[in-house]
Amino acid sequence: MAALQLPKYNKAIALSQVIEEMVNNPSLYATVYLRLLKEDIYVIVGAPNTREFYASNFDSNVSIMQLKNGNIPVFTDPDHIYDGGVIHKEVDYMKVKGRSFFELMLGATVEVNPFSKAQITLKPDLIASLLDTSFFTLKKNTLDNTNQDITINRTNNTPLVFLEHSIQYFDSIPSVYKAYIATILDKKIENKPHYIIALECSEIDKKELTRIINKLSKFCMEDLKNEHFIEVITLEKNHPYYSFFISNIIPFYMKPTP
Repeated sequence: MAALQLPKYNKAIALSQVIEEMVNNPSLYATVYLRLLKEDIYVIVGAPNTREFYASNFDSNVSIMQLKNGNIPVFTDPDHIYDGGVIHKEVDYMKVKGRSFFELMLGATVEVNPFSKAQITLKPDLIASLLDTSFFTLKKNTLDNTNQDITINRTNNTPLVFLEHSIQYFDSIPSVYKAYIATILDKKIENKPHYIIALECSEIDKKELTRIINKLSKFCMEDLKNEHFIEVITLEKNHPYYSFFISNIIPFYMKPTP
């Protein structure tokens, strides 16, 4: 059995580490977004000795640094300011609460840990959505799983373009013979459901599953306007969600029987 699971909200795990894991696990976007809003972030102030930056006065009291492309760099920890050796000398920085900073920077594009191996870019429309409480609002008419902390929904707004691309892709993957879609909510760590794709497969190794997940993640980012992550599981008889999908969801993909 292989699955991508959202972790519990745990500040003991560095946010930068979660961002690194998110590269291969798009379902972690929700956790990263929530933590960026709730936790402190760090921004460079003053004029560091590097051509990569220039100053822009967003506030009359402080000069916040921008990248030369106009984006604002923020860091989950001061140590990440010096990742990659882009900045060679010590610079001044300030600690701000994530939500407060994003509210101040509405209309700007923000790059999180831009010099680290794993970074993310938050465009103005996404930042506005994150600050809107409706982005993290629980949908109604849910169907509860046996685990009281997990709620699975039949999806009401079918992502047709995403499914069309997925169907075409599955036709080229012999091991995938059925695919289902629903939405899932872990009530302990998130406020908005995300899509879950359940695959019935013949024998499949971890490397092939990783390729499938990466491909579906690419479709997700390209095709979905309001959903930024998916979860992918292989559906076996001993999987806790097996009965739910088999009994309640019609597959959106089935290979023709020979």
